[in-house]
Amino acid sequence: MVRMLRLFLLSSSFLSVLISFQLWATPEITIHYKHLGFYGQTENAINEQVSKQNPYFTKTKVFHNDNNWQKGWVLITKESPSGCKITHVNTWIKIDYRLPRWLDQASAPQSLQLKWEDFYQGIFMHLDGHKKIAVEALQAIEKSILKLPATATCEEIKQQAESLAQQHILQITHAEEKYDQATQFGVSQGTSWLLTQ
Repeated sequence: MVRMLRLFLLSSSFLSVLISFQLWATPEITIHYKHLGFYGQTENAINEQVSKQNPYFTKTKVFHNDNNWQKGWVLITKESPSGCKITHVNTWIKIDYRLPRWLDQASAPQSLQLKWEDFYQGIFMHLDGHKKIAVEALQAIEKSILKLPATATCEEIKQQAESLAQQHILQITHAEEKYDQATQFGVSQGTSWLLTQ
């Protein structure tokens, strides 16, 4: 009997953890990769080609994209005698990764290939930082909306939820600005293509 009770408590605890884990779901993430190919066998050739693809790189030799990614949410409501409550929030984000692709990399000098790999990984690292900020903000949107108390009508609670969500969207912009400043638009992560003197 004691053993059965322990098993029940363990099962209940596991179920509680599972429920709490599922409560704040990961947003639905869709990533579109847009690769812009180029050819080049020297540092200068790569510099020239990537400059044609990325306006920020042209000025700074740092590869950086504008992250105007689409974000959204779907609200599921439930009406009861006590009013209307939001029971589920499904968030989503569509991400565009615009990346350079070195088409004749295999035939280039090994040292240049290694430099390119470091540069390319730095771009990904910086983009993933922006993605993390957006995903955490969408999870915060879900969490805060689900805490809203019931209202007289579903229209009313949806308006409150939308207002709350937009506040979080504004915070994403500020967080991304701070992230870019902290990383120097990715320079500290390796997104700078400095020519060897």
